[in-house]
Amino acid sequence: PLAGEGRGEGENKEWYISPLAGHKMSPTVRSILQRLPFINGMLDSHMEEVISGASVAFVLKVISAACAFGFNVALARILGVEDAGVYFMALTVITILGMASRLGMDSPLIRFVASSASVNDWVAVKGATAKGARLVFAASACATLALFLAAPWLAGSVFSKPEIAGPIRWMSLALVPAAMLNVYSSM
Repeated sequence: PLAGEGRGEGENKEWYISPLAGHKMSPTVRSILQRLPFINGMLDSHMEEVISGASVAFVLKVISAACAFGFNVALARILGVEDAGVYFMALTVITILGMASRLGMDSPLIRFVASSASVNDWVAVKGATAKGARLVFAASACATLALFLAAPWLAGSVFSKPEIAGPIRWMSLALVPAAMLNVYSSM
């Protein structure tokens, strides 16, 4: 079932497909939750859907963390201590600049898109999404250019490691796609 079906008139009722549409909580999980005093009495169908979605998200985050840990261990073993340090130092610079280049747009966009979608204002959803994406694209493109040009100075003056200029430059090229992916995946 589509999440937008049956909610009244709107420009595009088929905006997204709910991943949990028709999902039921397992009887085992329900019986465990009913034994918890702070949950008992709160389990209606909506709360079950929230708990099911949260548990799926939790399991996926645990799997993601385990995969990231495994990747980091493998990378350190393949590259060696010094090269792994260069990689992680460049990655840290990119991560900080990537967060700044999103301009904090992910959280307000989530709220605005959700509130507009709840009243079937799809024109507002489309407009907010397009404006937010343009702002993030422009900011991350400027950050990419600035970091690409400033990489030798940053590597030599700030970190006293001129050998990380190349990795910083290469990784700076990932700023735009990473920022756009983060903004779109948060909606």
